[in-house]
Amino acid sequence: MSQSLVNSFEGTILAGGNFTGGKEVINGAISIICALYTTTNLTIETYQSADNINYYSFSSFVHDVAIYGTHTRTQFYIEGRWGYIKVSNNTGGNATGVLFSTLYSANNHDGTIQQPTYIQGNVSVTSLSPITGAFSITSQSRNTSSITTYENNSSIISFNLITTILPVKQIKGSAGSLVSLIAYNDSNLVNFILIYDLLPINVSVGVSTPIAVIALKKTDVSQVPIHSVLFSNAISFVISGSFNGSIQPHGSGVYITALYDN
Repeated sequence: MSQSLVNSFEGTILAGGNFTGGKEVINGAISIICALYTTTNLTIETYQSADNINYYSFSSFVHDVAIYGTHTRTQFYIEGRWGYIKVSNNTGGNATGVLFSTLYSANNHDGTIQQPTYIQGNVSVTSLSPITGAFSITSQSRNTSSITTYENNSSIISFNLITTILPVKQIKGSAGSLVSLIAYNDSNLVNFILIYDLLPINVSVGVSTPIAVIALKKTDVSQVPIHSVLFSNAISFVISGSFNGSIQPHGSGVYITALYDN
């Protein structure tokens, strides 16, 4: 899973305005996952193209705060070679403090994503003529098959109150996969967790590119199912008060518990 730098946003969307991301190649992944924090109703639209000239709105999702609260993670299928995301504010007031991240995933439908998980688009229904007259039903033999599943051993690690960006924290010091994160943000402001596919000694915050940046709810517990994202080198992270890791964590800090596969 990788994060789009040109289709992620932090800031204010004016009344009647929108954030429009940059066009980029997207067909190396299977689905788009949009993580949104907002206190205002916003609409997410995916625009995709086969030729980087003609773009079409393939799918959309309306984030209704009264229904879904302030946080949603929404999944869309990739249907073109190029694409970009548009987040629109169709209300009469400004949407302040918006945090929006776009992630490209190699996974198909992800049943572990928190509500809501919607794949929307145009549906064509064709009317069929009724079948009339006599017909016969022939019994057919039934094939059977079996499925064998394998499960990796998982480990869990917890970190006490994290109050500074450095030192970089290590979840796993070698290749593996991250299954989920549980974070308690002890602050009345939003904090962020920046996750890296690097050993802590190789992370330069603000220079190294994180695999993902996740906003943590203020004074609340956030459970983030990550669905076994593979890391080639190591799994490490920092906590920051900003999306780009430029300031120290807000408030008293953050507690983290991580589940990972060996």
